[in-house]
Amino acid sequence: MLLLPVLVGALAMTGTPADFECSVLTDFTDSKSNSRWTTVNDNVMGGRSRGGYQVSDGRLVFEGDINTNGGGFSSIRWQLPEGALRNAQAIRVRIMTDGRAYKLNLRTGARAAGRQLAYRGDLDAADAGTWREVTAPFSALVPTSFGQVVRSAPPFAPSDAQTLGFILADGQDGAFRAEIARIDVCKLK
Repeated sequence: MLLLPVLVGALAMTGTPADFECSVLTDFTDSKSNSRWTTVNDNVMGGRSRGGYQVSDGRLVFEGDINTNGGGFSSIRWQLPEGALRNAQAIRVRIMTDGRAYKLNLRTGARAAGRQLAYRGDLDAADAGTWREVTAPFSALVPTSFGQVVRSAPPFAPSDAQTLGFILADGQDGAFRAEIARIDVCKLK
């Protein structure tokens, strides 16, 4: 397995919204759906970052504190309904951040060299404190394992998607906060 460092901001995840027809995957108003979120921080490997989520007023708030001494990441994951991304080509997220380099994280169960892969894409960090919609085409996702690009990985298979999540691993210590109002699944027109 060939691993290369992931370059922050190396892949622009914005798309032309006019190219896609989208429908709501979640808008955080369904308590059963909201209960499928989990938190995974760097403490699973000895790190000291804190982070998590809460759902309030129809928004998912992902916040905490990154500590790069012994780790340096915080993430949240949502167990997708079976087949939720079948026939889709993109995810669109309505998001407001603090300007840090958040990433979209999708998992299918695909593995390389025995390790599970995460298919990642940058969520544009511009316009801190401003709501925006970011479209992430699946064709631009990068397969990773433990934050490193895996060149020999299979392409992302939307019909096999198991989890969707967000991760912050930007190499910077300090507090973070992102709010997400809606996640859409999109198909090409």
